[in-house]
Amino acid sequence: MPSLLRPPSPGTAAGPLTGWGLCAGIGLLVFAASLLGIVTRPLGFMAAFWPANALLLGLLVRYPRLAASGTWAAATLGYVAADLVTGTAPLATLWLASANLCGVAMGWWLFGQVPVATRFLKRQMSAVLMFGICVASSAAAALAGSGTGPLLFNTTWLTALGMWFCTELINSVLILPVILSLPTPQEARRTLKKRRWSRRRWKYAAPLLALAASEAAAIAIGGPGALAFPVPALLWCALTYGVFATSVLSMLTCFGLAIAAGAGMLELAFAPNQAWAVFSLRVGISLLGLGPLSVATAKAASVEAMRRLHRVASHDFLTDALARRAFMAQGSKLLARLARERSSVAVLMLDLDHFKRVNDTHGHAQGDKVLHGFAATVSEALRPGDLFGRLGGEEFAVVLPRIRQADAMAVARRLCKQVRNHPFAVPGQRDPLHATVSIGLVVCTGVSLQDSLGALMSDADAALYEAKAAGRDRVQLHEPQQAPGR
Repeated sequence: MPSLLRPPSPGTAAGPLTGWGLCAGIGLLVFAASLLGIVTRPLGFMAAFWPANALLLGLLVRYPRLAASGTWAAATLGYVAADLVTGTAPLATLWLASANLCGVAMGWWLFGQVPVATRFLKRQMSAVLMFGICVASSAAAALAGSGTGPLLFNTTWLTALGMWFCTELINSVLILPVILSLPTPQEARRTLKKRRWSRRRWKYAAPLLALAASEAAAIAIGGPGALAFPVPALLWCALTYGVFATSVLSMLTCFGLAIAAGAGMLELAFAPNQAWAVFSLRVGISLLGLGPLSVATAKAASVEAMRRLHRVASHDFLTDALARRAFMAQGSKLLARLARERSSVAVLMLDLDHFKRVNDTHGHAQGDKVLHGFAATVSEALRPGDLFGRLGGEEFAVVLPRIRQADAMAVARRLCKQVRNHPFAVPGQRDPLHATVSIGLVVCTGVSLQDSLGALMSDADAALYEAKAAGRDRVQLHEPQQAPGR
C-alpha cells in the first residue's frame, strides 16, 4: 500500500483524479456512510446495514487512480470520525476502522488479480468471481473485527464473526455491482438511443410492473417462501435490461426484503433478533441478488460476442471499412429509406492512383499500410450516418445520404486533398510516401423506388474512369446523358 503521509497532488502518477479536494470527498463519503451504518446498530447487535466498505471498495476498483495514499488516509479518518462522534472509545474505534480497511484492502487486491473486463462485469463468469471476492473480503473484515463483539456488542466472538461476515457480504454483493457496472456518459447515451420507447414502451415497463407486484405479494402473503417471490421478475429484468439496471433493481429489491424481514412484515418462521437466523437470512438474500446479476452478465457477454462476430463478418479486416456484401446490403436499405423520404443521395467511387506501383516498389506490407491509412483518413472525414466500404483491392465506395450536389463535391474534393497531404511512413526511408486518389461522383437529388445502389455505383464508376483519364487525383461528376433530340 502507498505511503499514507500525504495525498498525491494533481498531475502526479496517480493522475488528475487525485488531490486534496478529492481525498476530502472520499473521507466525507466514508464518514456519512459509516454514520448511516452506525444508526442501524440495534441494542446488543452489530450494524444491520454497513455500506461504507462496499462504496469505498467499488470506487477504488472502478477508478484505479483513486487507490493512492491520500485516499486510504482520508477513508481511515472517515471511519474513525464516525465512531468517535457517536461515542465509541478511541481504542475500539481504531480496531473497528482497521477491520473495515482490512476487508476493503483484501477486496481491492483480489480485484486487481482479475482481468479488467471481468472486473467490470463484462464476462460470463464475472458475477461468480465477484461473489468469491466478496466472500474473501467479508471474511477478512470479520476475522479482523469480530474480537470487538464481546467488548462492544455484548455477544460472543463466534456470533460477532457471523454477523460481521453476513453484513459485509450482503452489502458488497448488492452495492458493488451498481458501482462496477455504472455506464459512462457515452454508454448511457448509446443505450438510450437504441431504445424505441415510443413503440415498445410496454416491453420495458412490464418487468418493472412484475417486480413491483411480486414484492407486494411477498409482503402481503409472507412466510419463508416470500423471499423467492421476486426471483422470476428479477430474471425477467435481467433478460430485458442491462447489467447496471439489473444491479440497481436487485439491490433495491433485496434490501427491501431484508428491511421487511427485519421489521417482521414477512412473518418468517424465526424471530429477527436471533443471531444465526439473521445470518441465514442475510446470506440467503445475498445469493438471491447473485442470480439475476449472473444472468445479466452472461447475456451482456453473449451480446458483445455476437456484436464482435457480426463486425468481423461485415467489416474488412485490413481497413475496417464495410466489406463489399455488407456495404451493398446496408446501402440498399439506406437507399430504400431515402426513397420513402424523397431525399437526396450522393455515391462516390474512390480508387488509389498507381497503387500497383506502391506494391511493386515498396512491397505488399507497405501497400497494406497505405490502404489502412487511406481508409482511416476517409473515415475521419465522413459523417456518422455515411457509409464507407471496400469493394476490393484499392477500390472503395462511399454513400452520402441527404446531401446537396455542391456539398457532395466539397466532400469529395476535401478527401482528395487530405489523401494527397497525408504522409505514409516507409521503414528505412527518410522521406514519407504520398498517395493520391481519383473519385467518381454521382448525385441523385430525389431518390425514387426505381433507383438502385448498383446503378448509381455504375454511374459513379464511369465518372471515376473519366477522372483517371483526365490525369488522376481529381473529382469527376457524372453528367446524365441527354435523350436524342433534346
